[in-house]
Amino acid sequence: MESHELDMLEKRVLASFHSDGAAETLMGIALGLAGFHMAAQSDAPTIGILPVIVILLARAWKKRITYPRLGYAGFAKRGRTKRLTVVLTLLTVTAVALVAIQYLPTGSGKLVMGLIVSAAITLPAILKGMRHFYLFGLLCFGLIAASTYIHVSAGYAIAATGAILLVVGLIRLKNFLDQHPKQMGEAPLGA
Repeated sequence: MESHELDMLEKRVLASFHSDGAAETLMGIALGLAGFHMAAQSDAPTIGILPVIVILLARAWKKRITYPRLGYAGFAKRGRTKRLTVVLTLLTVTAVALVAIQYLPTGSGKLVMGLIVSAAITLPAILKGMRHFYLFGLLCFGLIAASTYIHVSAGYAIAATGAILLVVGLIRLKNFLDQHPKQMGEAPLGA
């Protein structure tokens, strides 16, 4: 097999691996909770534990739903260069955006925050090739921009994006379970 054919095969396997709806569902839950937290203007620091909970749920999801149906395969590491570039770019954009807030007209802060949140939503598209997350990032930015003009908390726009992601994730989960039923008599993973 040529290198190009191997790359195409790996992309198809990764697409199947990520078709279980985990990323959409868990990001939807996280954005919904974070959005309502913002809308309520809560000071509770417990929202900081949300990424940890999402990571633990993602691991459990893959172990209980995805691996028993598709099996487990290790993928070649592409190196840390791409990840490091993405992280440094996001940090730079965030730093520039935070500095720019001081010089932008009043009310532009929501738009800058919308850019930052939208950039975070597009991470699965950048890192994992899940291109439909570009649409979710665009949707989130559009909703936050709209919330600026109708004078509603941006938290509701983020929560609405989370609700849409949650619905899409559950639909993808249903389709995944229909396409990849668990084989009868198969021992559960880790048993």
